[in-house]
Amino acid sequence: PFDDGNGRITRLLMNYILIKNGFPPVIIKFADKKNYLLALNKTDTGDINAFKEYIAQQVLCSLEISIKPAK
Repeated sequence: PFDDGNGRITRLLMNYILIKNGFPPVIIKFADKKNYLLALNKTDTGDINAFKEYIAQQVLCSLEISIKPAK
């Protein structure tokens, strides 16, 4: 509904939901923007699993980053 910022608001809401359910926030790195946009495009064409799988991979990466200092 906004001229700009829809993606940022959506990612904030997604991270809020993840944190509320005991998961770390997902950080979409600029270097991985191509894969993020590809997953979004696939979702737009009806392949919702592409985005689910992408986010699941990013959650795993975030978990690895948060566990590393504990070791």
